[in-house]
Amino acid sequence: MNKYFNLPSPIPAALFSLNIRFLKRWEAIRFAIFKNHSVGDWEWPDWFSTPHNKGFFDTAEFQSAYSKSVEVAGFDYRIPWRVHQALWAAQSTTNLDGDIVEVGTGRGFIMAAVADWMSGAPTPQTKGVWLCDTFEPPDSEDSKKLSFSKYYATGPKDVIESFAPWPFVRFVVGNVYQTLPSQAPDKVSFLHLDLNDADAEVWVLGALWPRLVPGAIIILDDYANRGLEDQYRAVNTFLEGVGKTALTTAAGQGIVIR
Repeated sequence: MNKYFNLPSPIPAALFSLNIRFLKRWEAIRFAIFKNHSVGDWEWPDWFSTPHNKGFFDTAEFQSAYSKSVEVAGFDYRIPWRVHQALWAAQSTTNLDGDIVEVGTGRGFIMAAVADWMSGAPTPQTKGVWLCDTFEPPDSEDSKKLSFSKYYATGPKDVIESFAPWPFVRFVVGNVYQTLPSQAPDKVSFLHLDLNDADAEVWVLGALWPRLVPGAIIILDDYANRGLEDQYRAVNTFLEGVGKTALTTAAGQGIVIR
């Protein structure tokens, strides 16, 4: 059963963060001991809580998609809101020309949910899903990138095998600076961008912007995440230059409509 919390308004940010970390750690310990965790049973999912209706957690469609994400990635990222946003974007762009592109796939948590939904959608889906990444651990000493190390793939082979049930998924393996110009689809209806790097994300936005069809949805996974303020500023500068703004979500993403 999902928990709801009423937070006092004047709570220091550091104490708030520490409190969330404690609760999330307790959830992991409780699951290890009692094995009573199920999809839709999170404390502080995506680092926040809300008293508002989140009935989508309990739908068979979402349960199936999220379970597939956990299966493919190997563990639960505890990010149901992010998965919900990606499913919404995929569903909302089915009537648009163009394919789905993810740049920065890692273990494949988000796109496994999207692929699961596409394979079971009431209306047959004809879009391709393009997953672009090196599918390797970060080779830099950047502390920001290293902090995300458990979410990186250890190699392309396992990820490719995990997505084998979905023939519409294509892999673009390699440095995105080298692969995207020639290997990305000509038309994109939904772009999921998750590189944890300001320069790389702005470059990808510039490279794919002409290929995004009118009405295409962009989800910027790390847009408003704490510690990635340089990325937030850089992306905002790019968006300002093309006359767009991002909607900031409570889970830290940015959503842009082309």
